[in-house]
Amino acid sequence: MTGLLRKDLYYVKAYAWPYLPLLALLCLSPGAMGPAYTMALALALPRMTIANDERRWDRYAVMTPLRAELVVAEKYLLHLACIALAAACMALSFPAQNAALRLMGRTEAMWGAGFNLPAYVLIQVWLTALIAAGTLPLLYRLGTRAPILVNILVMLFLSLTGTKLHNMLFGFRGPALGAAAAAMALAGAGAMVLSFRVSVGFYRARLRGRFG
Repeated sequence: MTGLLRKDLYYVKAYAWPYLPLLALLCLSPGAMGPAYTMALALALPRMTIANDERRWDRYAVMTPLRAELVVAEKYLLHLACIALAAACMALSFPAQNAALRLMGRTEAMWGAGFNLPAYVLIQVWLTALIAAGTLPLLYRLGTRAPILVNILVMLFLSLTGTKLHNMLFGFRGPALGAAAAAMALAGAGAMVLSFRVSVGFYRARLRGRFG
């Protein structure tokens, strides 16, 4: 598992550099688009490692003792690691935006006291994990030829839906809020487990040449 992660981290490091200037610009611009872009990257960069495996690694993997479950589990772990890193960037983005606005004297545009940053980050993590759970089996079944439009749509979805969920959930109080949080956690965990099992089946079928 460690070797697989190191292999993919080299890929991610090579792919990530061109996106960093745009990421910094968006994260310093007022609004939720920058933080949502970090989560879109958390999905896009690991997806590129699957594309590389389709061209290079998979043909060698069948000659090793690596089980399909281990190869696929590493991709899920990589996605979760990228989502965690994106969550840290997102948590830093909003204070950075406010600092930039303060330097420009635009304090009226700063994020207000009613904005619950930890809650917003957790909601975005949950949404991104659900998207990963839904798309990873499709990647193993259909391949990774997804246009850049997909990344833009993911970014818009995370930005709009995350804000709406934040406003809706944190109108809740006491037990209702706890129940909502528990339901989200269970849904996310269940989706990941089911997604993993489906992805393993598709990966095995692809190695046998069933999907071309």
